Amino acid sequence: MLETLHTSRNIKKLLIAILISLPGLIALVTLVAPPPGVPAIALAVNPLALLAVFSLGGLWAAPRMNLKSGIFLGDAQFPTQLLIFGLFGALVGLMLGVLDQTTASMWRPDGSELKTLLGAADLANLTIGVFYGGIAEEIIMRWGLLSLIALGLSNLSPHRFALRMAVVLTAVLFAIGHLPALFLMSLQPGNLALVRTFGLNLIAGLLFGYAT
Repeated sequence: MLETLHTSRNIKKLLIAILISLPGLIALVTLVAPPPGVPAIALAVNPLALLAVFSLGGLWAAPRMNLKSGIFLGDAQFPTQLLIFGLFGALVGLMLGVLDQTTASMWRPDGSELKTLLGAADLANLTIGVFYGGIAEEIIMRWGLLSLIALGLSNLSPHRFALRMAVVLTAVLFAIGHLPALFLMSLQPGNLALVRTFGLNLIAGLLFGYAT
């Protein structure tokens, strides 16, 4: 009976993860131009599968690492906390945008079609960034992957060290995962553009990871 109840709760929490991520998935399908010959709906298939897998992974691993979540575990979240998290995310985004803009002359050669973060900050990209990057990606990376890595490392090292290493490793994987998108914008982005994309996402991953 208790096992059935626990399974039912996890299914509900998985559905919550999918529902709150739907705006981001819809944004991918409607606002991103897919590669030739690829249906737009395919852009959401892989993220949806990752969302399901890592949401369940987080549900299993996070409580074992004493990690809390108002959405998934029912921990109390005060409105002021949520506001602070939102402001922190916006501040990080602005900081990285300014850093990217001021270093553009170093990583973007003359005539390059690549845009800076601020230069590409139109309504479509902001919508994708907020609803997909800010919700779906964070569930996948910070809630799911970070929790799983931390739990695995906790078998080999102290709890606090495992969490810190999990933040770093997740940030590295987060940064690597953003590199393919660069090649969709430019077939030959250049080594410095690769370093720039990796570096900005690594900084974001570390800040968001430690914030959680």
